Amino acid sequence: MTFAVGFQIAMLLVICFNILIIYNSFRQKDKKGKYLAITCIFEILTGSFYTFSAVANNYTIVAVFSSLYFICIDFLLLSFLAFIVYWRISHRKNHFKIISFIIKGYLLFEIIIFIVNIFNPIAIEYIPRNTSFMHYEYKMNVFYYLHLAYSYSLVIAIMSMLIVKCLKVPKEYRAPYLFIIYTFVIIVIINGIFLFLPKNSDWLLADYAVLFYFIGSVICYWACYVFPKKGMLNHFKTFIFENIDQGIVLYDYQEAMLVINDKAKKFFSSIGITLETTLQEFLQKCNLSIIMDEDAYSLQCYINEYGKQKPLRCDYRMLRNERNEIIGRLFVFVDAQLDTDLLTGFHNWEPFRKFAIENKKNFPNPTTVCVCDINKLSVFNTMYGRNKGDQLLKSLSETMRKIFPEDTYYVRGQDAYLIAICYDKTKLDCSKYLKELSESFEEKIQYSYDTVLDEDENLVTVMHRVFAGLRAKKLLDKDSARSALISSLIRALKEADPDTLAHVERTQKLGQDLGERLGLSDIEQSRLSLLCLLHDIGKISIPLEVLNKPGKLTDDEWVVIKSHVLKGEAIANATSELKTIAKEIRYHHERWDGKGYPDGLSRESIPLLSRIISVIDSFDAMISNRPYRKAKSIEEAKEDLIHNAGSQFDPRMVEEFISMLNNGYEISINQDAKVVPTQTITNDNNEETSHGNIHPMIYSKYIIDSEMRIVEIDKEFTEITGYTLKDIKEKELSQKDLLPKEDRADYILEVEKQLRMNSMAYIEHRILCKDGSIKTVYCFGRKYFDSIAREEKSEIVIVNSSTTYAAKLLAKSMEQKSEVQLKKWEDTYRRDSLTGLLTHIAFVNDIEQKRFECPELKSMLVMMDLDNFKKFNDTYGHHAGDEFLIQIGQVLLSVTKDHDLACRMGGDEFMLAIFVKPTDDYKKIAKEIFDKISMRISLLEKSTTFSVGVAVNDGTFRSFDEQYEAVDKVLYASKDAGKNRLSFYEDYRKEEHK
Repeated sequence: MTFAVGFQIAMLLVICFNILIIYNSFRQKDKKGKYLAITCIFEILTGSFYTFSAVANNYTIVAVFSSLYFICIDFLLLSFLAFIVYWRISHRKNHFKIISFIIKGYLLFEIIIFIVNIFNPIAIEYIPRNTSFMHYEYKMNVFYYLHLAYSYSLVIAIMSMLIVKCLKVPKEYRAPYLFIIYTFVIIVIINGIFLFLPKNSDWLLADYAVLFYFIGSVICYWACYVFPKKGMLNHFKTFIFENIDQGIVLYDYQEAMLVINDKAKKFFSSIGITLETTLQEFLQKCNLSIIMDEDAYSLQCYINEYGKQKPLRCDYRMLRNERNEIIGRLFVFVDAQLDTDLLTGFHNWEPFRKFAIENKKNFPNPTTVCVCDINKLSVFNTMYGRNKGDQLLKSLSETMRKIFPEDTYYVRGQDAYLIAICYDKTKLDCSKYLKELSESFEEKIQYSYDTVLDEDENLVTVMHRVFAGLRAKKLLDKDSARSALISSLIRALKEADPDTLAHVERTQKLGQDLGERLGLSDIEQSRLSLLCLLHDIGKISIPLEVLNKPGKLTDDEWVVIKSHVLKGEAIANATSELKTIAKEIRYHHERWDGKGYPDGLSRESIPLLSRIISVIDSFDAMISNRPYRKAKSIEEAKEDLIHNAGSQFDPRMVEEFISMLNNGYEISINQDAKVVPTQTITNDNNEETSHGNIHPMIYSKYIIDSEMRIVEIDKEFTEITGYTLKDIKEKELSQKDLLPKEDRADYILEVEKQLRMNSMAYIEHRILCKDGSIKTVYCFGRKYFDSIAREEKSEIVIVNSSTTYAAKLLAKSMEQKSEVQLKKWEDTYRRDSLTGLLTHIAFVNDIEQKRFECPELKSMLVMMDLDNFKKFNDTYGHHAGDEFLIQIGQVLLSVTKDHDLACRMGGDEFMLAIFVKPTDDYKKIAKEIFDKISMRISLLEKSTTFSVGVAVNDGTFRSFDEQYEAVDKVLYASKDAGKNRLSFYEDYRKEEHK
């Protein structure tokens, strides 16, 4: 009795779980879910009818429920077959036709048989027995065996479809099909035991296969809906994790290693990293130093591989849960050798820039960026060769690694900048590192630095700001090649103001000390020093008679004087090096109360550096003699500053400046306003040029009437515009005729705007000359009343701006920049980026030019190809392969003379063009070159050899292409003959004719 109750309870649980499967299957709202739910319904009916027949003691009841049980088994198998058809097996209509035929045919026959069996046991007889469970024993007749055959045929059909599908799909997708197949096998075995084994004990009386039907439905639901979403997802996560092209190492919260994938094992194969390696041992072996309280940032490390340093980038992540508790530490390693500068081992600029922009969180705040540059590196390259410059850069990179902290991230920037990115370091810390670096390094360097504090600010943006600060420092450094521009502008300004040099030196010193007192950043200090030098650069465009006028200025002259800030801004914007201070130049005469010029800015809307230079400039002007007044004493100047604090000057700047002066500050005063005599100096082209207070300028003065007709001109007007007095009278030229059509409206509006505010107008515009050419002029105009003609006229003065000294300086600067840029572009297109040798196209062009220049010489092409270079790359890696190719390039350059050419054809193929005299023994020359290259390459890598083909153009070839095809054939004949050989075209032809 206990066994019967247990079986019924088990069946009840099975029914409950089946109801859950039915509910979830119907929720899927697809056909396979519908048929799975129907299958589960028949499982419930099958189990219920079997249980009723098992516990019943009445023959009729047993017969009825047993027949219903057998009929439900047929429906169960058919519904399951439909489910399999819809579940990724096939969607072809013939399957449904087959199912429909079976349902309409044999199923109807089975139903009739088992209904009849209730009254006449034609399929199965029920024999009573004395047991507590299953009171009747089955005696199977022929129709029951047909039922079994029918049922097992359905099972075989289902199994066949599953096995075929299982064989067709990748092994990763086979699990759900295999589980269903295994379940079916188990059910068939259990059912067979029940039917055919003798019943020696009560526990063998029940058909446990009924309970396993439920397990089958659970597995089907899992295979159909759970496994594709979660099982395969987890599988692919593991697959991707192991096959990703990044090394991954994971430590738990107790600093024990949880995971290390195959890529990481490959990276660390030479240093023995295993699952037993502790976090501290791991960091020590990888030369890493992490900041424990930072959540994410990037590091660099170098692993010894085959005796060489392999660069890796490590992206570190601290993993936290929703409670902000640390649950692990993740290290992701990337092979950085393709993105690494071969010379310094630093991350190359372009890949780093993209990485930093895309992975902003890898650089936490605060992060300080330090940029270093070697002064006059280009001079070293020119005087001592590029190798000398490369040695200096490498030496500087090694010194930086010794001085900066271990967790510093290094980048090779543009223009040979070396960048150190320091995590969790203040400006003061980095200032100490940079000073130590400057003192330790053998050559003079310049540096600049700044800190990323704003979370929204991108690291690359800050780096560009630091680059600008460094360029400003180099402009100010007399030992730097960039300082020539500043020197030229100072000379130009000195012509306008003789006391300029002493003035800027004093303001520079005052600005530096006040900037330090105010706590300006390194970049702001650099810009302030540059501003101290060039804040008055616009004065070079002011007429000297106005600029140095000893008496009081008229209103018109004062307008001209005030324009120097706009001219200064324009000059600064004309060069990329000075753009950073253009805005400060424009606003350095604004007042705190908003009554300054040119835009009437007030208070904090005035740039900080403009407010600083305003105080310093005014103070130095007050304590210096001027043509129009005597110098004030320091105390008088201080009182003047205090009096104007809050009106003209920023009160805080005045307070800090006065405090600095009162704190024992020494000031060098130059109260002698001297006129600099005209003197002869030598410019960059070794031409003698006269410079002094006066610089001749071509200008013209002409008169226009109230209707803008030109009525008077001078001879300079003809020189500038080409129009003569006869043209003026005959054509009745007006001011509009001197303007290009597209400029006329803007010109009239600007002139009227200025004349509404003043009696004079001062603008820069274009004029249309008689020959159709266009020139740019500075134009000064004023209205006056002609008492004789009794009408209002205008006097206009135009100056050809292209002839001014400042314009020439700027033009020369731009010309020099263009030459440098053209040379850079030329090298980019003509030189191989890896080896520095000529490209194929440049090589061909140069050979053709040589043939025209030296027709008496014969060209000998020497083509060489490295043997087994692919195997070298596979063994040592592409990084080592690139290094080897670079060394090959150096070897080829060393064996060529001045008039010879060397190029990289592509991959591991190189070519030399050796120009020989007709009397030279070219075979001997080629053999000497082959021996030299062999010796040098053997020192670099003993396992690598090369094959060489040689062809001389002694009239045999009509063009370079023919000679190239010939030497190419010889080269490959040389490789086929055994490699590491030197072969000549003549010998190749002889062998070919044999």
